[in-house]
Amino acid sequence: MDQFRKLDPDTRTLALVGKFLQNWALMEAKLNNVLVKALGLGDLNGVVVARNIQLRDKTKIVKTAIDMSYFSNKEEKQKYVKLIDRIADFSAKRNIVAHEFFSPSKDGETVDFIVIKANGKLMFPDEKWSIEDFESHFSTINGFYEELESLLNKLSTSALIKALAEAQSRGPMQSLSQLGLGGLLSPQPLAPLGSNLPPASPETSGETLPKRQRKAAPRKRS
Repeated sequence: MDQFRKLDPDTRTLALVGKFLQNWALMEAKLNNVLVKALGLGDLNGVVVARNIQLRDKTKIVKTAIDMSYFSNKEEKQKYVKLIDRIADFSAKRNIVAHEFFSPSKDGETVDFIVIKANGKLMFPDEKWSIEDFESHFSTINGFYEELESLLNKLSTSALIKALAEAQSRGPMQSLSQLGLGGLLSPQPLAPLGSNLPPASPETSGETLPKRQRKAAPRKRS
């Protein structure tokens, strides 16, 4: 904290905002690692996918992966679900720092953000962050990072694949099979053309047709 107080207000404002964004970027990179491992993606494919998904979608995917994976107990699983929810909620503060105009206050004691909200009602919420506020946010983000590291060690690709296989085995096809209706969805193969015709009789078989009678020899003229 002392290192920031030694700076002039303008430099301090830039340093605090820069450190916030740097800490957030490191934490989100760890979230990307969790997402990539949960989906069983390679490093290169994982980079492409993570780069094209918003944070909101990342949190949904990771929460689903947690739900489908195996943990030693329900409490541990719920702990990580709440972690992802906390990250999603805290992203509102990240959006303020990343998208809103900011400047040092007149007395140089806080960083003031000019926030405008227009979701059905125009509002200008007061956002003034002191050095202590920033330090608290740094601690929160660093806590997210450490918990994600723990989740990364818990979450394995094999567990997710196993869960997917079990989920598929409990699908509607199994239920239909238990009811004896599986055959309705698995039609029997067609018989060869003509196989349902009756067997040939001697009168109709080409091999047993009676031979033609020989023509009578012409009579000799007298």
